[in-house]
Amino acid sequence: MDSTSFRQMTDYIVDLCRNNNVNVSEIPEIFEKLKMDVLKRLAEQSDGLYVLKKKGYVEKFDEDKLFLSIGNASDEIEEPLTSGDIHNIVRNVVKILEDKKEKLIPSGDIREAVLNTLNDMAFFEVHKKYKDYVSGK
Repeated sequence: MDSTSFRQMTDYIVDLCRNNNVNVSEIPEIFEKLKMDVLKRLAEQSDGLYVLKKKGYVEKFDEDKLFLSIGNASDEIEEPLTSGDIHNIVRNVVKILEDKKEKLIPSGDIREAVLNTLNDMAFFEVHKKYKDYVSGK
């Protein structure tokens, strides 16, 4: 976005806030809601799934990255999963995410889907390692 467009958008938002008597202390909450609404609407018009990261940025959902993270957690146990097992886990997680009918998925929801799938498939040791792995322990 060029600086002129950015300035016009800023001026419009400032005028809108003034005209609606928005208190300065309300701005962060309003902007967070606005950011999420814009991201969701833009994601809905795009192909595939998108991940909303903890730090607020968005990236395209990558099954390979999920495969690697599950594989890395699996490698830390004495009986690692086979690539077939990991593919099945990823396939189940993707189905869970697609069933939500949302294109913008918070990273925590992906983590929860992986952990639930690992439990459902009785990969309890990998569940524990994955939980530690994604939390940085």
